[in-house]
Amino acid sequence: MGPSVSVVMPVFNSGQYLSDSIESVLCQTYSDFELLCVDNASTDDSLSVLREESEKDSRISVLQDNRRGVSNARNTGLAYASGDYVAFIDADDFISPSLLEHAISQAQKHSADMVIFGFDEYQSVENSFFARELCEDCSLYERSFTLDEISCLSTEVTTPNVWRILFSRSFLEERAIRFEDDLRTAEDLAFIYKALFSGARIVLLDERLYHYRRDIPTSLTRSNREGDGMKALGHIWSYLEKCGGGVSA
Repeated sequence: MGPSVSVVMPVFNSGQYLSDSIESVLCQTYSDFELLCVDNASTDDSLSVLREESEKDSRISVLQDNRRGVSNARNTGLAYASGDYVAFIDADDFISPSLLEHAISQAQKHSADMVIFGFDEYQSVENSFFARELCEDCSLYERSFTLDEISCLSTEVTTPNVWRILFSRSFLEERAIRFEDDLRTAEDLAFIYKALFSGARIVLLDERLYHYRRDIPTSLTRSNREGDGMKALGHIWSYLEKCGGGVSA
């Protein structure tokens, strides 16, 4: 029997912050998880750090994918995932100790396909946190709904950041939702909206449980910011056509 949740961490030249990020997962109040760390052709000491950390805790698995790009790394993690749920964390960010416990509790309570939680931005120089906005519609919190059941825009429900969402793995498998490997940026946008427009049952949490480290030039997901937004929208449209439709945004 596998773990309840698979945490997928793509890694590219994040050695400076990697141990802290891993430690934030290992310190979760919910312990039934696997941490799938996917090294994406790092040229620093990331791989050696991963191997050292994996020797300390059997819940850590180190995978390698030499095809550059966060989409490939995350898809590799999804291919190996065995949990009922999937969460994502970037290798230079960190999470609150209660993230998995709170998200999984709500997912199970409401039979949710997506549990969306808040986040803040961490400035390491000032050692300060900047709280990012939460959905202003308080009636949506801690209950389940789909996009076609609400009046607000989908952009008010979530930002296009995959690491602030716990997904049902069976939902992702049934809908064949994966990251597009031709996107260097906006890959989160395509992935999330495929799920949202596939009729996902959603639960919102009014807690900021993810801590996004700002302005890290070596980050796999924050470099190479080309204009991939339109290409991502094209992928979403193609996916909906293939699946036979969707819901309005």
